[in-house]
Amino acid sequence: DAVSNVDGANDNGSGIASLMTIAEMVSTRSYPFTVRLALFGSVHGEGFGGQRAGSRFHVSRLSNSDIAEIKVMTSVYMCGLGDDLELYGSESYRFIMSEIGDDLSIAITDQGELPRDDALAFDEFDVNTLTMTGDDQTHHHQPTDTLENIDRDLLGQTVEAMIQFLEALEQLQ
Repeated sequence: DAVSNVDGANDNGSGIASLMTIAEMVSTRSYPFTVRLALFGSVHGEGFGGQRAGSRFHVSRLSNSDIAEIKVMTSVYMCGLGDDLELYGSESYRFIMSEIGDDLSIAITDQGELPRDDALAFDEFDVNTLTMTGDDQTHHHQPTDTLENIDRDLLGQTVEAMIQFLEALEQLQ
């Protein structure tokens, strides 16, 4: 997701690091549903679909039945900076994640329905989405978007909340 001459530690190295940690944690578990972890490129790109080209390409390749089976698309986006995590997406899933934040004493602010980042491509196909991001985007697309500015505690909170979210979905089955 990084733009030219920017490291992209937060945008979106933080999301990738979180997703890789989540992948390691869920690899030893089984759920009553399929968990797919995906990394999409070209969120700012040209080509197929312009912005969000990677996620739009992915969704366009899914069959109608594949799309219908998606319960929720979650996105971990720029979650390495800030005091709070912010939520965007489908109301019922924002509510679940807000409850998880309360239970874990993690500051999570519900920002509303407007999808962000790659979630928008899924929203266009009427898939429920949930995006979690840090509330500080000071270094977004700036040369200061470096590893030194990443809050590892916030990354850990992101991972912990996402694992709890999967467990909450499991209870809904």
